[in-house]
Amino acid sequence: MGDTTITMGLGKTCNAPADCAPPTQGCLGPAGAAGICSGICKDDYMVTTDASGGVPLPDAADASHATCAAMFSGSVGVPVCAIITAATPADNPLMANTAYSLQLACALAADNGACPANLTADAQGFCQP
Repeated sequence: MGDTTITMGLGKTCNAPADCAPPTQGCLGPAGAAGICSGICKDDYMVTTDASGGVPLPDAADASHATCAAMFSGSVGVPVCAIITAATPADNPLMANTAYSLQLACALAADNGACPANLTADAQGFCQP
């Protein structure tokens, strides 16, 4: 159960980038489905994947999370810098033990399972339409 529906900024439901206004810059979601308004929080994030291809995300003190918090006006959900939107080299999926330069976008993580009213927590714990 969430708070009121997010009507602007990070977490607003969208179908296209035009649905999102500053401070967000785009609609983050699967092709052909509704997503959430989001924005880039970290460009050129240099990282090496672990043995299973996993990515260590920026730690909690990283300024990228503050960038996401500035895009969020709700009271339920945790704005985080966590979604990979581009990778160099452009491997999909990411390879194990490989160095990458990543671009990350903001996401809204469920707060103890809770998301805003217009969103629900997915299997990874992110709030999605």
